[in-house]
Amino acid sequence: MPIKIKDMTLYSVQEVSHKLNVTTVTIRNYLRQGKLKGQKVMGRWFISEEDLVEFFEKLQ
Repeated sequence: MPIKIKDMTLYSVQEVSHKLNVTTVTIRNYLRQGKLKGQKVMGRWFISEEDLVEFFEKLQ
């Protein structure tokens, strides 16, 4: 379940991997390569809904 903070929605690596139908390793590689933006909070990566939209726009 995504985390809601005010008007921002944050997804975990696992949630994004399910949405994109790829492995968590692929999502972590995208983060490392800069293809997908994210924030690391307390040792865990989170991807905002805005960053997901930006990622999809780059694919088009």
